[in-house]
Amino acid sequence: MSITTELCQVLDALFMSGHYPGMPDSSPSRNPFFPLSAFCAALFVVTILALVASVFGDARAPLAGLLNEYGGVLMSGEVAATLLTGFLALFVDRRQTLRSQNDSSKTPHEQERQS
Repeated sequence: MSITTELCQVLDALFMSGHYPGMPDSSPSRNPFFPLSAFCAALFVVTILALVASVFGDARAPLAGLLNEYGGVLMSGEVAATLLTGFLALFVDRRQTLRSQNDSSKTPHEQERQS
């Protein structure tokens, strides 16, 4: 079994928990990766602003020393987290869209046969 197939199964189990095939969907399930991606991007912006402020502030300040020493690693981690959560958000959104299109294209007779 490939990694992609396993990832799809894990994401399906995560987002489709509580979904019963016989019940109509009252609302589509939310994709938690979009707000998480926005949070990572906002954290990146705050880090950039803190780095700019540390350049113009006191060089002996503890935060300035911390950002001077670990700023590059912190920004790299934030960029990686933003990219990862962004791609996961797009992946999950595409799967949900294809699944809803597939479900809506079936006739009621085909839906009864699958149940």
